[in-house]
Amino acid sequence: VGEAVPTGAPHRLEAWALSPTEVRISWLPPSADQQNGDLLGYKIFYRPKDLPQLEEDIEVVSALHNSHSLIFLDMYTNYSINILAFNPAGEGPRSENVNVRTLQGVP
Repeated sequence: VGEAVPTGAPHRLEAWALSPTEVRISWLPPSADQQNGDLLGYKIFYRPKDLPQLEEDIEVVSALHNSHSLIFLDMYTNYSINILAFNPAGEGPRSENVNVRTLQGVP
């Protein structure tokens, strides 16, 4: 029996600013009945919320992880972030967006 793509998105996605240029995110994997095989990893999509015309940045992390730091972000900028899980058959649906603002820099 061939695998199907995940039918569920990662959930409980949370994000918090650590510095003016770094945001930490965490999530829980899709429920076991929605993974449809072994997860290979996650794709994290992010971009400044006020610039929807910008292409999203994408980072890929191993399925062993359920948190990640996004670095080299712009200071005091509101980011929109979502995530999906993927397995050998392909990509599952994206999570709901979360928004987080990086911290203000020291003047």
